[in-house]
This record gives sequence, C-alpha cells and structure tokens, in this order.
Amino acid sequence: MDSVAYPKLDFAWKQTCKVLFGEELGELRDYEKWLLSNVASPREEQSSLSGRNVYLGTHDYCKGRFIGLGEADFNKKYGPLSINEIKDIDSIVSAISERAFYAGNIVLGNSKFIEGCANVFECHYVYGSNNVDHAKNVAYSSNVKEAENLFGCNTIGETKFGIKNYETYKITRSFELWKSSNTSGAYFVFGLDGCSDCMFSFNLQNASYCIGNLHLGKEKYDSIKKKLLSEISGELKKKKTFPSFLDLAKESIQDSDSPIPAFSLPPAREEETDKEAIEDAFRKTTKIVLGRELSNMDSYADYFLLHTWKMDKENSCVSGRKLWVTHYASLESVPRNRLLKWDESFEIGRRVKLEEGELDSVSSIGKNLHKIAFFCPELEAGENKNNIDTPVHGKSVNSYRSSLTGLGKNYVFSSWARRCNNVIGCTLPYLSDFAINTYYSSRITRGFEVDGSRDCMDLYFSHNCEALQEGMFCFNVKNLRRAIGNAQYSQNEYKKFKGAILEQAADELERTKSLKWDIYNIGCAGK
Repeated sequence: MDSVAYPKLDFAWKQTCKVLFGEELGELRDYEKWLLSNVASPREEQSSLSGRNVYLGTHDYCKGRFIGLGEADFNKKYGPLSINEIKDIDSIVSAISERAFYAGNIVLGNSKFIEGCANVFECHYVYGSNNVDHAKNVAYSSNVKEAENLFGCNTIGETKFGIKNYETYKITRSFELWKSSNTSGAYFVFGLDGCSDCMFSFNLQNASYCIGNLHLGKEKYDSIKKKLLSEISGELKKKKTFPSFLDLAKESIQDSDSPIPAFSLPPAREEETDKEAIEDAFRKTTKIVLGRELSNMDSYADYFLLHTWKMDKENSCVSGRKLWVTHYASLESVPRNRLLKWDESFEIGRRVKLEEGELDSVSSIGKNLHKIAFFCPELEAGENKNNIDTPVHGKSVNSYRSSLTGLGKNYVFSSWARRCNNVIGCTLPYLSDFAINTYYSSRITRGFEVDGSRDCMDLYFSHNCEALQEGMFCFNVKNLRRAIGNAQYSQNEYKKFKGAILEQAADELERTKSLKWDIYNIGCAGK
C-alpha cells in the first residue's frame, strides 16, 4: 500500500532544507540511514497473531507475546477471574497470561497519518519515529514533544525546523545542534542558551553572529556562513551524510597534543537545597498511589531507576565539582575529561575562541575545535528550585536523581517528566500526576506500573489502555471502569480486590525494596 504520510513528510523535509540551507537537498528517503544515526531505535518484534513486524518504543519488554495495535480487539469481552485466580498478585499474573499481549505501533489520541512508529500521541504526519507527543511533520526521530518539522532528532522539546538536533528546548531553525535552549539559526553548536545566528560554537549565552565562539558582526558572519553552508550542502547532496558536530570535536581533541588549559574561575555559589521537601513529596505520592506511605526514598533507588535513563557521576575538568552525564541522545559519548558545570560553561565559552583565519572551511574549523570544545551535560531553563542531582531541568521544583525534568514539581528517580506533578520512577510521562513507574504515557492520574497508555485514572499494572478509570492488570482495552484482567467488577468487589492487591505490593516493597512483577515482565508469566 502506498504511503500517505511520506509525501507530506518529504515536502516538509524539502521546505526545512530550504529554510536551513537556502536550497533543497533531495529526497528524504535518501538520507534515512544518516538521519537515524543518533536516534533511539524502536524494538522490532513479530506479531504472535499475524507474523507481521511490530515496533515498540522501548526495549524493556520481556520476551512475551506481541501484536500490532491494529490487531488488538478492544471490544472483546472477558469473564471475571475466580476467587482463587484473584487471591494475590502471582495468581492474577498467571490467570491473565492468555490476555497479556504487548502492543506495538501504538498510536493514541487525535493522531492521523502515522506510519512505522511506536508510542505516538496527538500527532499528525509522523514517519519512522518513536515516542512522539503533540507534534507534526516528524520523521526518523525519537523522544519528541511539542514540535514540528523535525528530521533525525532525539529528545526534543518545543522546537521547529530542525535537522539532527539532540536535546533541545525552544529552538527554531537549527542543524546539528546539541543540548541547547532558547536559540535560533544555529548550526553545529553545543551548549548554547539564548543565542541566535551561531555556528561551530560551544557554551555561549546571549550571543549572536559567532563562528568558533568568535563574534564577527552580521556582515562578516553572513559571508562566512554562506561559504560554509555551501560546502556542507554540497557534501550532503553528494554523499547523503555528514559528520556530526560531536564527532568532529572528538576527532580534533584526539588529534591534538595540546593540554587542557588551566582556568581560574570565581568561587562557585552552590544553591541551597532541601532534600526533606522531596522526601515529603515521596511519602505523599506513595500514600496516594499505593495506599501506604513509604519513607527513605534512597533505599528504593535501584528499584525505581530500573527502567529509567542511566546517569553517570563525573567531575568538572576545571573545578572537580560533581556533575552527571546522561545516557540519551548520544550524550553519554561526550569526552569525560572535558566536562563543565552549567555556571562554568558560559565563563569558559567567553574565554575561548578560534581565530578568524581558522574559519575559512569546515576542515579548518574542525581541526581547531579542540581549542573551544568543552561539554556541559547540564541544562537549566527558566525559574527552578531545589533540583538535586538532576542535570537537566526547566521550570522545575523539587527534582531528585532524575535525568531530565520540566514544567512541574516533585520529580523523583525519573527521566524526562514534562508537565507533571508528583512522579516517581517514570520515563517520559506527560501531563500526568501522582504516577509511579509509569512509562511512555500521557494524562495518567494516579498510576502504578503503567506503559503506553493515555487518559486513564487509578490504573495499575496495565499496558496500552485508553480512557480507563480504575483498572488493574489490563492489556489493550478502552473505555472500561473497575476492570481487573480486562473484566469489569462491581464497585464493592473492585474496591475489595484493589485494597488487597495494593496491600500486598506495599508489603513487598517495604520488605524487599523491590517487586517481583512489573509491567515489563508480567507478560511473560509461566514462560
């Protein structure tokens, strides 16, 4: 069957190339391999029903049974579980084994023209991508929210007209932009904030018309930019690929014999933090979701971090201060001996620059990048307060050991929680409140062990559910209420069973600081 989405995406690609390079660069498909090079790949499985390929937005699932979203029978009726089948979590997990299919190709909400994707919510025209929410005209990308006209991008927020961008917030018109915010008209940059019209630069704030961190003025900048873009677009049209900015910088560092300069920086002013405020939020959230207040959140760290994005503890190369390097959007591959804290990065960025004579070609710039290439794994945007061991946060309050948080409060052990409140152990929750171990889901209120779901309340151990109120151990269902194992119960029955199940879960958590079953392994019970 002919693609409906691709022609529209190909047109958007060509328009984006014209915006960035002043000309079209050819067919979108010709650049597929290059665009996907730093994108989080979906997990590919075969449907247990049809044998067709299905795509999933995470690799965390056990080796269970899989189906495509179009193969799920949302109207199928199931009988209630027996008393023996519902007496404890082990019994329920065993009883629902024939109902537990992990669905790939999940597309939920008001979404249209989505092809070859997984975990897409409220989007139009998305192709070959995964984990995309509230976006349009997106191809070969992953982990995208509130964006449009993106190609080959990873971990994107509120960004337009971007090609091969990695971790962005409020970006417009950019190519090979890494870990930057509030910036427009940027090419081959890392760690910019509040900038416009910059190329081949690191760690600049409120700067414009810079190449190699050197301010040139508009006329000189435009002249050199035109020459460099002609060189880049010419190679792209010929080879359908181009080295990434990170690779260019790493090659220059590797080839250079120059030691890292010794920088003298003013004493750092560390923010006052209040870990107890986050402990209070942890206790409140567990009480509301699990029915029991858990305490000492650090004792549960291994459990809640299990399905989140990894972080490595490192140190600044100029001060030795602690920082965290995150494992997403290929940012884990930055040189570990050239790391800077957020406040240090802009001070260093002002001090280092290339000479104008080194800017005449991409090759010359690339050879000299070691002079300015320092990497800040942190990013701060807007007003923030009390974010502890959370390297990336924007308009966030009370974050703890979370890789990326934004526009909300009380984030604990989570990865890219956005527009949420009171979440623990979550990855890519969106517009959700009081969620624990909730993954790739949107608009969840009071959830625990939830994956790939939307518009649900009081949901536990469930996958691919939409508009479900009060559900436990449900797979691939919509518009149910008080359901266990896809079967509905009376209010009194459901309340009784739910209370017993949550009590068992809380007991096990307090005793072992973990749970035997989670949403990613209950589909393999008995296998």
